[in-house]
Amino acid sequence: MEQLLVFALVFVSIAALGSAAILYRSFRRGRIESRLMNVEGQLSLDHVEPPTPWQLWLISMVGSLVSIGPTSQSLREKLTHAGYHAKWAPTVFLGTKILLLIAALPITPVLVMYIGLSGLVSLLIGLVVLLVVFLLPEICVSSRQKARRRNIRHHLPDAVDLLEVCVSAGIGLDLAWNMVGDEMHRVCPVLGDEMALTNLEIHLGAPQMVAMRNLAGRTGVDEIGRLVAVLGQSERFGTSVADALKTFAETMRESRSALAEEAAEKMAVTMLLPMILFIFPAVFVVVAGPAGIVLAKIIGKP
Repeated sequence: MEQLLVFALVFVSIAALGSAAILYRSFRRGRIESRLMNVEGQLSLDHVEPPTPWQLWLISMVGSLVSIGPTSQSLREKLTHAGYHAKWAPTVFLGTKILLLIAALPITPVLVMYIGLSGLVSLLIGLVVLLVVFLLPEICVSSRQKARRRNIRHHLPDAVDLLEVCVSAGIGLDLAWNMVGDEMHRVCPVLGDEMALTNLEIHLGAPQMVAMRNLAGRTGVDEIGRLVAVLGQSERFGTSVADALKTFAETMRESRSALAEEAAEKMAVTMLLPMILFIFPAVFVVVAGPAGIVLAKIIGKP
């Protein structure tokens, strides 16, 4: 046991020293590249985004070291759908996975040996623990992504109704979008922030449809993509935007009702297993228990 602890401490020390040396070299290289970019007249990341905290910066450096080439587009889209829009989000994600795995490598054998199981079982438990720790960032990002999509889908019909009311009152679509975004901040901050970001892109000179398509890409919600398509067709063919929004809101409301009815129909099948495991045994004990006690007394008499 003591030899294993010594081995784990030596491993952690060597890994920490090596990581510090690699991070120092990467830091110097990053400073040189940023100076060259400024000399060439390009904007550095500090002018576009707020300063990165040093903890995230270190994790990002680890992620950039383990990643081969540029990060994949699917990973960047997944993080964007989860609400992580920063440029360094993919490297922070990869760095977090690597650091968690490095931290779990010396701890897992100690825990497995402390449990005191057999060799094969302890090996399987250790591998499962390492796999769970390595996949923990994936689980967190997927959970956040699903929660954001669910929240946006729930409040999007209300936002479309407000847009339809504003446009029907004679307000332009740009101003109506800004007003609805401010109102949605109170009930759905996620959708309000995304609409505010779209409005900012429009004010910075991006075309309206391009900014709205970027909104659909950032959220990954199909309903927003259909809303952007409806608004684009209305602008292209010169039809009434208010009528298009009204029809789209009614369609979304009907779709939400259909999904609620479908979930209600599935509830009976979903509740079948918990009823069999937890409710039926308790009911059986309450109903048949007294009769069983009486029957046991009768049988037990000579």
